Order: sequence, then structure tokens, then C-alpha cells
Amino acid sequence: MTRVHAFADDALGDHDAVGLVEALRRREVSAAELVEAAIARTERVNPDLNAVAHVAYRDARARAHDPGPGFFAGVPTFVKDNVDVAGMPTQHGSDAFVSAPKKAHGLFAAMFLATGLVPLGKTQLSEFGFSAAAEHPGSDRCATPGMWSTPPARPPPARPPSWLPVRCRSRTPTTGRLDPDPGRRQRADGPQADPGPAAAGPDDARHAGADRRGRRGDPVGA
Repeated sequence: MTRVHAFADDALGDHDAVGLVEALRRREVSAAELVEAAIARTERVNPDLNAVAHVAYRDARARAHDPGPGFFAGVPTFVKDNVDVAGMPTQHGSDAFVSAPKKAHGLFAAMFLATGLVPLGKTQLSEFGFSAAAEHPGSDRCATPGMWSTPPARPPPARPPSWLPVRCRSRTPTTGRLDPDPGRRQRADGPQADPGPAAAGPDDARHAGADRRGRRGDPVGA
């Protein structure tokens, strides 16, 4: 496994987002320096990670000079490619269509970026988020922290193991009632012969007669 990291002796240092806010307030760094350091780190490791779906470095550099209000004002970040951000396309990890740049923030982006965060772009996700692997069929493989998001070396079994309970509802052959766990009898007694359809009881006959009268247009229960 190839190990990569982006840590460097730069404006970001080893701070988390709160540490960067404190450094900004102490005027040890500027928002522009943080954005440039974040871009440099991204460019350094993205060839190995393939994590970035869309870059918006020009807009990020412009916003860094006036990040606006908010607790995290000037702190760089990325958002997932299923979030609408003004000026960026939203592909949802898919090649099935080509998204035009969005005219306005979606609800989440509006709240998220109101904290003053500076978006550098968007990161990969599986096609429409249907898989835990952060890639879609038209892209190269994407590395996630601690593992490669590639198929397992041994494929899963074609059907669930025999010990895996499959819960469904079916009528029991003796009572005609719904059994929430029909596999329980088979697990306890072994394979059972098919008993055929359950015998019709008085309730079934009454309901069948009501159905026939309803089809003739007669009031049910008359």
C-alpha cells in the first residue's frame, strides 16, 4: 500500500479548523496564505488519491481576500460533488449527464459556507452515492483514508449463507395466520414438504361471499 500525506511546513501546519481560526485571529497567518497552502497540498497528493472532482481555485483565491463573517472565515475546505454550490457544477459522481454551473447555493451549502469557509472545489463520490466506494465507473480508482476503494479480492457468495435469517411474512399451513418468521420451523425441524394451500376456514368463506356480492353491485353485508 502506498502511504501519502500532505503535511508540510506551511501556513496550515498541523492545525485543525479551530486552530486555524485562532491563528487567523492572532494574525499569524492570512486567509490567502491558508488557501494557497491548501491548494498546494491538494495538488501534491491528488495524483495518488484522485479525490478531487472539480477545482475552483480561482474563486477560492478571490474569496480569501474577503471571506466575510462567520466563525471559520478564511478557512479552506472542500464539499462533496452532490452539494449545489454557486458557480460549480454538481455531477453527483456520474458521467450520465453534464451539469451546468449552479446559479445559487443549495440549502446545505448556504448554511455550511455561511460560517465563512472558503470552498476550493468538490470531492469525488460514488455514482449518486449508491456505493461506499468514492468513485464512479468513468473515473480512475479513488483512494480513501486507510484503504483503496477497490472491489475485494474475493467476491461475496452468490447467495446469503444458510445461517442468515431472511424475514418475511407467509401463512402457516396449520392456522392460516401470518407467520413473521417462517424460516424458524425449518431451522428447528429441518426441510419440510410443501403442505399445499391452507384449508379455507369460515372467515375465508364469508369474505369470499362478500367479494362476490360486491362485484354484482349489491351492498356488502346485505
